[in-house]
Amino acid sequence: LLPFLVLAPLLPLAGVAAAFHPRLDPAADLATAAPVSGIWLFFVRSVAVIATALAPTIAAAMFLPGGGWLPLLVVLPALAVSMAALALSTLTGPVSAAIATAIAWVAVVCGLGLAAISPAVVYGGPAQAASLVVIVVACYLLVARRRTLDLGWNR
Repeated sequence: LLPFLVLAPLLPLAGVAAAFHPRLDPAADLATAAPVSGIWLFFVRSVAVIATALAPTIAAAMFLPGGGWLPLLVVLPALAVSMAALALSTLTGPVSAAIATAIAWVAVVCGLGLAAISPAVVYGGPAQAASLVVIVVACYLLVARRRTLDLGWNR
């Protein structure tokens, strides 16, 4: 259960990083030549990747011990980690943002897990509320800094 609790939110994050990595994107040239806004493309890709990566995470959570709520408890931290990486990508490249966010997530899980003697504390009520706050703040930052996404990192 411990590896799942640590790695579950990182699956959507890995998908986001891969979706914006030039070497892993066979359609990178098409995306840059497309007559659409880079911001629009950024959000469409992000939503598609996060949604498809959350599905296997939730499915895997259904088969683990830990109660009937575990599949739903995974969603907010996974969204929070992915949204934090997307917001951070307004300051740096998306792959660097994903790596930094992954390191921060593992540090938080390990730190809280050691303090509480259980890493499951990151899926408790206060942690769910904190995840919701991270999602709201990240969405605000994405909207406020949306123009920085069109500066050529995806070209």
